Amino acid sequence: MQKSELKTGKWSEHEQQLFQNYFRQFGNDFKQFEELLKMRTINQIKSYYHNVKNRNRQIMKEREERDRFDIFE
Repeated sequence: MQKSELKTGKWSEHEQQLFQNYFRQFGNDFKQFEELLKMRTINQIKSYYHNVKNRNRQIMKEREERDRFDIFE
């Protein structure tokens, strides 16, 4: 694929769904993802993975803190 054909910027909902399906199927074998998500580079895929992981970690942390304080109310 030529550089001009690669996508940049925000991932579409369709790409996000594909990522989730591929992650369930292949784990973090990003080379497999790159072959299937031809419009994204392996670095974009890794970056997206780390962003999602960090976002989910932050959400879980906020929920734990909220739940901890709910006990006292």
